[in-house]
Amino acid sequence: MAIAFNFSSPKIEEKYPAHGWSTNSEGIQCLWLPISRLILSAHEIRREQGIDKPLTLPQVMEMRLFSTNLGLLVHALRELHEHVRLLSIPTFELSESQHYQESMDAACTLPLRVDLVFYYLRRLADDFACSGRFILYRNLGAAPWKFANVKGNTRDLLCDIDAFSDVLNQYTSWFSKLRNREDSEVTGIRDVLAHRGGTVHANHIKVGDGSWVLNVNLRTPGGFVSGVPDLIIAIREIISELCIFWTKICEIFRKDDGYHKWIGPSPWGDCFVITGIDEDTCGFWPEL
Repeated sequence: MAIAFNFSSPKIEEKYPAHGWSTNSEGIQCLWLPISRLILSAHEIRREQGIDKPLTLPQVMEMRLFSTNLGLLVHALRELHEHVRLLSIPTFELSESQHYQESMDAACTLPLRVDLVFYYLRRLADDFACSGRFILYRNLGAAPWKFANVKGNTRDLLCDIDAFSDVLNQYTSWFSKLRNREDSEVTGIRDVLAHRGGTVHANHIKVGDGSWVLNVNLRTPGGFVSGVPDLIIAIREIISELCIFWTKICEIFRKDDGYHKWIGPSPWGDCFVITGIDEDTCGFWPEL
């Protein structure tokens, strides 16, 4: 069945280039991520800035890296949300054998899914620097490849320097939640998982007659990590902040003549289409 790449309300279409999901005219939830197409438009953006030298094949592959791994993050988040949904009821309260087996499988692989999501979140930060340099920097040789170095390198840009600096200063809190910084008390979750022996622990908690709640914590050999919220909550916060960051980046390049608008599907459009239940595909992403 063909999917209509549109919106259930004209007001949503006016939100371009916001990132997140929206219901189309057929009642299907669609995930819209314009940052992917923006980066893949590097050829056009550079030509408009008077740079006629075409990108080499290796550079084209680097340009596509962000979009490729963004798609993998979308899939990883879908699978994690499926696990969270299956574990919404504790395994010991299930009676049907099929549901019991599904819940047991989800419980065993939930830490793997959580770790995979944080891996791609952290990788996408550097992928943005690597792929995004083709739309951000005039001199590719001097452009940073690591996101941690982007903030201190805002010279020779293809976009407005002040606008880009403001975005980096105001909308990158998500990066601190992934990576440790010497000037911040925020614990970098991905750094703990990768470099400090961090492991993911899941359990169910219940208060009084309330419902069971899935709790996913980060632990090191020294105990649970202080200052880190439930990892599922942390992922939702990081995704929400990332969507705002990507939206702000797109707004820097937005034109008044209507050239940039919603199109789909990916990889050359804005809409990511993957199989599965809508609730799982869009579960971690903000609604437009």
